[in-house]
Amino acid sequence: MLFPIEKLYTHQHDSIAELMNDRNVILTTSTSSGKSLVYQVTALWKILEDIDSTILYIAPTKALAQDQVRSMNEFLNKIKNLSQTIYKLKKLSVSTYDGDTTQEQRKLISNWTDNHIQIIFTNPDMIHTAMLPNHQKWGSFLQKLKLVVIDELHIYNSLFGTHVSFLFRRLKRLLNFYNKNTDLSYNEKRNTTVWLGCSATLKNPMEAFRQLTGNDMSTTTLVCNDGSPNGLKHIILENPDLENFNKRDIIGTTARILVELMKRDIKTIAFCHVRRLCEILIKEVKKLIQKDSDFEQWDYLLNEVVSYRGGYSAADRRKIERELFHGGVKCCISTNALELGIDIGSLDCVVMCGFPLTLGNFQQQSGRSGRNVQESMTVLVCGDSPVDQYYFKNKEELISDDSNMFQELVVDMENILVLGDHLQCAAFELPLSIENDYMYFEKDINYSIWEDTIKTKLQFNGADHKIDLFLNNTYTCSEKYLPWPSGYVSLRGVQEEMFAVVDVTNNRNIVIEEIESSRTSFTLYDGAIFIHQGISFLVKEFNSKEHYAKVVRTDVEYTTAQRDYTDVDPLEIEVVKPINNTDLPIFFGNLETTIKVFGFLKIDRWGKVIDAIETYNPPFTYKSKGFWIDLPERCLSYLESRNLNKAASIHATQHCLISCLPKYIITGFNEIKTECKAPEKEFSKRTTERVRPARILIYDSKGGPTGSGLSSKAFENINDILKTCLNKVETCECANGCPSCGLSLPNCSELNMVLSKNGCRIILEVLLGASEEKMKKVLTEIPMESPEENGSLIETIRVINGTVKYSPHLRVLEE
Repeated sequence: MLFPIEKLYTHQHDSIAELMNDRNVILTTSTSSGKSLVYQVTALWKILEDIDSTILYIAPTKALAQDQVRSMNEFLNKIKNLSQTIYKLKKLSVSTYDGDTTQEQRKLISNWTDNHIQIIFTNPDMIHTAMLPNHQKWGSFLQKLKLVVIDELHIYNSLFGTHVSFLFRRLKRLLNFYNKNTDLSYNEKRNTTVWLGCSATLKNPMEAFRQLTGNDMSTTTLVCNDGSPNGLKHIILENPDLENFNKRDIIGTTARILVELMKRDIKTIAFCHVRRLCEILIKEVKKLIQKDSDFEQWDYLLNEVVSYRGGYSAADRRKIERELFHGGVKCCISTNALELGIDIGSLDCVVMCGFPLTLGNFQQQSGRSGRNVQESMTVLVCGDSPVDQYYFKNKEELISDDSNMFQELVVDMENILVLGDHLQCAAFELPLSIENDYMYFEKDINYSIWEDTIKTKLQFNGADHKIDLFLNNTYTCSEKYLPWPSGYVSLRGVQEEMFAVVDVTNNRNIVIEEIESSRTSFTLYDGAIFIHQGISFLVKEFNSKEHYAKVVRTDVEYTTAQRDYTDVDPLEIEVVKPINNTDLPIFFGNLETTIKVFGFLKIDRWGKVIDAIETYNPPFTYKSKGFWIDLPERCLSYLESRNLNKAASIHATQHCLISCLPKYIITGFNEIKTECKAPEKEFSKRTTERVRPARILIYDSKGGPTGSGLSSKAFENINDILKTCLNKVETCECANGCPSCGLSLPNCSELNMVLSKNGCRIILEVLLGASEEKMKKVLTEIPMESPEENGSLIETIRVINGTVKYSPHLRVLEE
């Protein structure tokens, strides 16, 4: 069956053997080590054992699922062409099942037995919103389910991972239900579903697999003995010189590298942090090709570079994916959408336009090249970000093979908000029993929390049913979650409304993209240059009520950058308590974030502003939960005594708090945010009307008005968090913040440009109750700064005046 594969790698052999012996497997070998073949062989073997068997493959992204469908079909076609000895597989079919699946294909899937669609490639979102709530329609599929594959397991971390952990337990609950309620013929045994988890970057794989799936370690085998050969990998760091306006031309440098690689027929993928950077980079690459003195020789390269990112239509994504998978392009410029284990052909080189979020991301992206044991190269182009410059100076960290550099996968099964939401979904799928269903959660949730959540959140079915006996002493979902509980629960955060981008050039009226409402403030204001696949469009009309923007193609030599501000302000205090046995309070409650675009800049390729335009877009606002600390006047006096920039001091402190949170709560990137300080405002020499309060503020970026529960847990542990922050700041040897002390964050919206490490230290000392004598000593250790050099010439921060209103249900806690 393995022909033309002559033999398996040791890790492939061991994994398949364990799965065929009905044991769960967590496979953690390196990128491009052939993990996909493990599930492919196992899936077909299971189907050969029982022709009615079904397989469920779960990927975190649509692109990865599409790639695996292609790979599975190629493998299946080879098997079908072998001989009649495996005639059972002749009619076998596979299909994706995601948000892009057409209604026609969904009908075929729903009748999977007649159409022999026995292997489904999907994602957690579809299982949550479509499969489990509709389990009656999927009953026969679940009843015959032999293998569940969870690819790129490390993605399911923090809040998203917590949601998915509950989802998998709901799936296991339904699998047991259909297995127990199956009529068996003589000598027929109950169906056994085995689980396979795959990842190349997990710190503690066995515990991660257990937390995520609920499978006991005694039934799980860890396979980490990588038997695959590895080609030589070259890692090159490019740090562009400081040029115009004392900035590094990271876009121009990356574009020049990509063009030279394309000319040398070196197949390359380039990774960018954000969508906009992808579009600017591909536009620059095409411009360099067009301006080449030997353009006639290289003009064909214009059609061999593409960009890939979120926001593209399903049709565009499928078209680009086909080109990628079949070797139709020399260079692809992507966000991390293609970071996961997607085989896009024989890649020779990976180019990173700036350091990715974590070392784990660096390893994932670097692993995209050299997938067929050939020699390969990774090029990291460093920008002005302190994070980029840190890794340029500490290159050795990029080549460490220590698994401790990977982020540990952690989930919080006792997050009451998430637990309550998924119990509503589970009770909708099947009546929930406090005693009988605790078995799926007993290792991760305290029984008292479990019982209390069910009794307070769900609706009791009663205990005196005479006909429907199964309803006795069970619970169903609350009426406010009806008619479809999963519609109220988003696995990845609050579901946003989408805006269509309509190309009206020459009356085309074609939707070229869909953009989340939170992004419209930065991309779809009147007069903005919107870039799609390297082509510039001018935004002619933005209609916030009808949710669309009209754009026309244009040929300009500039890009636009919005002039905006983001204010995060408390609305209502729900809880208050003292900090570290002092008289300084910390508050928790409701907050509102306001994003306002008031104009935009026209910027040439060197970053020079050539014009400033006023515009008007309705402000984008959303509510959340968070905590805040109003800095006392004496704290600001200490900062003033050393001429420290107050905004930079506050910003650095907020960053430091966020960086220390993972030690105390389970949170990932962008799940906890703060109000970042912009250098254009804080370092300006002109007075500003937008003077912000002297306040440390942290809030949940997901979960909507009810929050995600993360900032609440941070509030509970604030004393320990502040002490950890102070220790990191005092012991770190950097000059003004780095990734080690946590003052420089990779996801800072203002690129960590407004930071003061000394100011952060002063604020932390005051918050922890340092005496006047202690503060005098601290101040002597901090040098006097120049306001001209640190940008503190104007007042942008003020002492808090007035109070935030109290909730009618205010709680006052004692330390």
